[in-house]
Amino acid sequence: MKAPIPRLIPKNTRMGLPIRANAGIEAEYKKRLQALIGNMFASLNHWLSAEYRRQQEKILAYDAATPWWRLTLDRVPAFDASPARGMRDALRRRMRQWHEEFDEAAVRYATWFANRANATATLATGASIAHVVGFAVQFKPTRAMNNAMQSIIAENVGLIKNISDQTKFQIEGMVMRSVRSGRDLAGLKADLEKIFDDNKARAARIARDQNNKATEALSSVRMKSVGITKAVWIHSGVARQPRPTHVAMHGKPFDLSGENAGLYDSAVKRFVLPGEEPLCDCTKAPLVPAFSRGPADIKTVQAVAARIRERDKAAREGMFA
Repeated sequence: MKAPIPRLIPKNTRMGLPIRANAGIEAEYKKRLQALIGNMFASLNHWLSAEYRRQQEKILAYDAATPWWRLTLDRVPAFDASPARGMRDALRRRMRQWHEEFDEAAVRYATWFANRANATATLATGASIAHVVGFAVQFKPTRAMNNAMQSIIAENVGLIKNISDQTKFQIEGMVMRSVRSGRDLAGLKADLEKIFDDNKARAARIARDQNNKATEALSSVRMKSVGITKAVWIHSGVARQPRPTHVAMHGKPFDLSGENAGLYDSAVKRFVLPGEEPLCDCTKAPLVPAFSRGPADIKTVQAVAARIRERDKAAREGMFA
């Protein structure tokens, strides 16, 4: 059961609806990443199985050709001719193909994810503010939003590319250890399966963490673009082992920008924003300056809406100047 919001909200403001990351985007992003990883491992598994069978007799013959106690410096076989070297070089050629595949997919998936996260965060932020002010807020393109989008794309491209980079070192080390110790193919495939499972779990963490981070970053930009400078910390309440400091932050107001943006987290000894820490599911609700919706305040509502339109127009003209 979620904790109630403490009465810490200033009297001259009203709290909008909590803005939560879209679970559908997380699920689809995870599905795409895991499918990409699955295709790579299926290809590597097929290739490694065939190559290891082809090289296994050579490996055994190479190791048994000259007992180590009979070797002299002039009788040590050249490393360049070893089956291990041949497998390593062939593996690197195979991994280069998957590097190219991941490089292309990284840009495509990251762009798709950023666009989807932007659409849902914008919709959720607008609905949250409309819940307070009683009318729809139209968001326009701004330099700040473009900067946030490019940052999200760049970060996710790096994360996706890093999967293939790390996999290369993991599999190369695994193959070399198997050749060195004379393990059979079954042991090699078991190690490969473990690496695959670890990477699938990593993809799930990336999808969850980046979905939270993107939603929080994009919704903050949208809020600030219409003059909202504060929000309320909302603890998710879903983690099995929640951060005690984040539980204590629940319901507390904080600044969206500035040197002390967010709330002070004693566990990391700095100010943090919702969703900023790894796998943090906390979110926020905007604090909107409050006014009555009665007939006497129609002019106030119109004035606020006019200022929002002027601000968006000025930002748009500056962005494309």
